[in-house]
Amino acid sequence: MRQPLRQPHPIRTSEIENFEDNAEYVGYIDGSNYILKNGNTGLETTYTNAATMIQAGLDATENGRFVLKKGKYIIDTKLTLTNYGVDFSMNSMWEDSVGVADVAGIWAANALNDDMLLINGLKCHVHDLMLNGNKANNASGSCIKTVNNGSLDLHLTDVYLIFAKEYGLGLYGAAGHFVGVYSEYCDKVGFFLESSATRNNFLNCGSYSCNWGYEVKRSENRFLGCIAADSTEYGWLIESSGAVKNILDGCMIQNTTKEALWLYGGSHNIISNCIFYNAGDGTDNTYAAVKISLIGGPTHSTHNLFSNNLILSDAANKHRWGFYEVDANQDFNMYMGNMILDSTLYGMSLLGANDIVKDNMGWVNENYGSVSGVLCSGFIAHGLAATPIYINLTPGHGGCFCNDYNASITSGSINASGFHVSLVTTCSGVPASGMVYWEAKT
Repeated sequence: MRQPLRQPHPIRTSEIENFEDNAEYVGYIDGSNYILKNGNTGLETTYTNAATMIQAGLDATENGRFVLKKGKYIIDTKLTLTNYGVDFSMNSMWEDSVGVADVAGIWAANALNDDMLLINGLKCHVHDLMLNGNKANNASGSCIKTVNNGSLDLHLTDVYLIFAKEYGLGLYGAAGHFVGVYSEYCDKVGFFLESSATRNNFLNCGSYSCNWGYEVKRSENRFLGCIAADSTEYGWLIESSGAVKNILDGCMIQNTTKEALWLYGGSHNIISNCIFYNAGDGTDNTYAAVKISLIGGPTHSTHNLFSNNLILSDAANKHRWGFYEVDANQDFNMYMGNMILDSTLYGMSLLGANDIVKDNMGWVNENYGSVSGVLCSGFIAHGLAATPIYINLTPGHGGCFCNDYNASITSGSINASGFHVSLVTTCSGVPASGMVYWEAKT
């Protein structure tokens, strides 16, 4: 099993600003005591409980900085951040750490059975901090949850969320910015965006080995350069009628047992420049890399753009389809410039009558060319990924100065590989053969 500890942004005090500089409050461990120091007066208050000390620091800080010195803080009650403009961090969290048991940060005590940190403060910044949910000894709880409208303009930077019984990040607020946030080994979802979570930006975030990587239930969120890896079910789920105008750009979704991306009732979303690798590698080979559906719901998955994505697999159990629309209600979607490899059945299974499909490698849906030597009959291999539903023929003159040519398709000859055509004329001096120009589309 891969080591759960990830250190994407190692911190060295000599290389960066000391977070304790100009801090309103500094918390640290002194033996069995927990000390909260007033950064302005130098006065110190001693606590015997880590959660009590940290909560006192969060409550005392207003529009300022509260820093924990490096250490392992085990909390037995939920922390709440409610004040305005709090900058909450740990100094040198990663320095000298060698494994997950050695990492400094905030750890959930056994039987906490609650969220670790609830954020209900406007314009707060939480950074350089690890929260361990201790899911093996807790029946419920997420690492971080936010409150709708109470956590507007939240910033999370270089935050590591691990072993949550529920969510790594449960987001219910709006207009947040999340950079370098990692959620790992969570029993439910790495990043859960509830129906109130809208207009948030995610940059270089990662979900690893969670049940689902990302679950997005609301609109206008942007995910740039994010990763969902090793999900035990879905990599990314964009669901419900509220999941509109989301952007996934340059994201990587890999090693998922079920679909890498499931668009479940979302519309007007853009999925571009993403890699879907080893998606749907369950043992029954029934999953797609990307599924587009809503069965029995009021809003279907329509008006979505999929462009310049790469789908591939080297797993023993590969995806059945690259893109899969489950019924004709998933319509008015556009698929352009995608590369679809390694599908066990077809690169695409699209049922929307008004879909636009153009220039996809691994699924040729339109082709054209010419064939010479046609007289009574000639075979044309269309090269399409499925039996065409539209064929147009234009006869050439083939050396005869007669315009009365007719090119037709031999009845019943159209199939998945090609079709037969015949070239006939009423002119005298019929040439030995003629030319037919053709175009075909699925």
